[in-house]
Amino acid sequence: MNTTSLIRDSEKTRIRTVSDTGTGTVLRVVRLLGALSEYSHDVSLSELSEKLKLPASTVHRLLDLLSKEGMVERDQDLRLYRPGLEFYRIASSIHSKRSIQDIAMRFLKNAVLENDENAYLGILDLQAKKMMMAAVAESSHLLSYRVVLNELLPLVKGASALAMTAWLEESECSQVIEQSIQAGIIANHDERLKILDELIIIRQQGFAISFGERIKGAVGIFAPVFNAQSRVIGSLGYTVPEMRFQKANLPKLSATAINQAQLLSNALGFNSK
Repeated sequence: MNTTSLIRDSEKTRIRTVSDTGTGTVLRVVRLLGALSEYSHDVSLSELSEKLKLPASTVHRLLDLLSKEGMVERDQDLRLYRPGLEFYRIASSIHSKRSIQDIAMRFLKNAVLENDENAYLGILDLQAKKMMMAAVAESSHLLSYRVVLNELLPLVKGASALAMTAWLEESECSQVIEQSIQAGIIANHDERLKILDELIIIRQQGFAISFGERIKGAVGIFAPVFNAQSRVIGSLGYTVPEMRFQKANLPKLSATAINQAQLLSNALGFNSK
């Protein structure tokens, strides 16, 4: 074997070693755990191999390493894999120590950076059939509407509420509307039909917009937030003074609200695939 071949073989060995240890292995383990968490059922080696675009032998080796630490469990009879108890313990420990407000703040701040308008997180209280504003990231503008936090509000008024109601189950949506009729928030049958039509549009466009429904002179632009069970649990978006709002800015405002709401949903375990 000549010197050139020896150098080439040495370089191939070095590349292989780097990719199979250190950073390469850590990256693959992270991707593997992420892939396992996306499945709602036990998954085969071949499925994981195809999803990760890695050789089956590599995925098998990583699964063996993770199983020794309790991060992965294997069904010996069916040869299927699932997240292990240690994986659940770590995830539960982290989840219990962080509120949705804490997790959302990064995305609210990103929304403010994009458009320099106050960004809010709304939270759904399905049992009460109401919602509340739970967190805010403020813009640099002196003229802004400060929405009261932690105050229960109806689910049929304002973009922050409608962005949630539009993604409720049909039976839940009917209960919300019925409660609103009884409370006098919805005055008549025509207003009920108008809200139902609006909910259809909101689902089609992916966000809700309202003008002065809660605060006179304020424009609301909100998108839904989902949890790991694919249930709507809140909304994220903007409250903009109407005197500063321009229709030409709506595409960017709505796109940012949708994007940051999706990123927050993903951080909460939602998988849209």
